[in-house]
Amino acid sequence: MKIFACVILLFVSAVSWETDRTLEGSVGGAVDILCKYLTDPESVFLTKMNLSKNVTIIESTQKDQTVIRGRISLYHDSANRFITVAIKNLSREDAGIYRCGTTNYDGNPSYTKINLKVKHAPPTSKSQLTTGSTSAHSTPTGKCRKYISSQHPYR
Repeated sequence: MKIFACVILLFVSAVSWETDRTLEGSVGGAVDILCKYLTDPESVFLTKMNLSKNVTIIESTQKDQTVIRGRISLYHDSANRFITVAIKNLSREDAGIYRCGTTNYDGNPSYTKINLKVKHAPPTSKSQLTTGSTSAHSTPTGKCRKYISSQHPYR
């Protein structure tokens, strides 16, 4: 009986992979959210909590293709079992709790919970803009912290 209970526990933990992550970006910058999954999904999605309910931001049933919706793109890499969501030109309104995940063929979702924080872009000095110099820490559009997939085609 103990072996059966352990097998059930392992199965449940393999299907439900919700974890919490925090990601930071700056106004005007961009973030890439990389979410791995375990089983072949029917669809992949990004939702945002809005007044205690989830609102679908972008969703796709297509594999190995990029779906674009305004400033947001979603790429589903089925061979490597991950989803990359890119959000460009961040605004303070983009801050919040997101769910990046999959829905299986029975309609059951699995997701990673992401707390996206968007801060004001750091001030850029006039000399940096006129000389065109940039660094990894300061760009004309602000800082960008990413979870990057090198295979993501939308950049």
